[in-house]
Amino acid sequence: MGWREKARQLQDAHGHVAGEIIDVSLSAGEAFLGRISDPQPPTPSSSAIAEPAHRAIMFTDIVESTEMTARLGDAAAIELVRANDALVRRALTRYGGREVKHLGDGTMALFALTAAGVECAKAIQRSFERYNRARAEPIHISIGVDCGEPVEDSHDFFGSTVQRASRVCSAAGPDQILVSNAVRVECRGENGFADCGCKNLKGFLQPVQLFECDWHSEASD
Repeated sequence: MGWREKARQLQDAHGHVAGEIIDVSLSAGEAFLGRISDPQPPTPSSSAIAEPAHRAIMFTDIVESTEMTARLGDAAAIELVRANDALVRRALTRYGGREVKHLGDGTMALFALTAAGVECAKAIQRSFERYNRARAEPIHISIGVDCGEPVEDSHDFFGSTVQRASRVCSAAGPDQILVSNAVRVECRGENGFADCGCKNLKGFLQPVQLFECDWHSEASD
């Protein structure tokens, strides 16, 4: 049997093979396959940018952490960082603060109430003072606080309030709390705040007025 006869037998057994594409109307396709719904628009998720709200931002930083690591070695330095984290997080829990991110040798935290952020900063410095009394290797930290309307995106916060709080922390010295004028105003009064004058902060065109927050005169926690 030649190839032509074999091809004819296959064609008789299986029918004709499609040789062209025929247009089918949408209504005919829906009648045969059922209605195909349009995709739904994406629903808002937690990663979407949230509306700005008034918050206080606090940064803490271990003073001379690089030198500490070089002097003590990695293992001992890590233990001190863990002690730092424990003291900071204990105070955050007490004063309703939220840890936004860990910065290796410091912390960025958020507060719904500015006064709570300031009281937390005081409690943190007092806890380190008590810790250092009984330790051969003390830990000294600087703290900066600012308030405003940071922008939240993907569980992180951005904007000038965050940047200014970070720079305020960088301007603070060992065992010192510096805050912006906005923070002092929201705490209703000048008691407990010493005017440090206007400082040039990196990234800001205008000098920023800073105040030192006195944490020594408070009662022990």
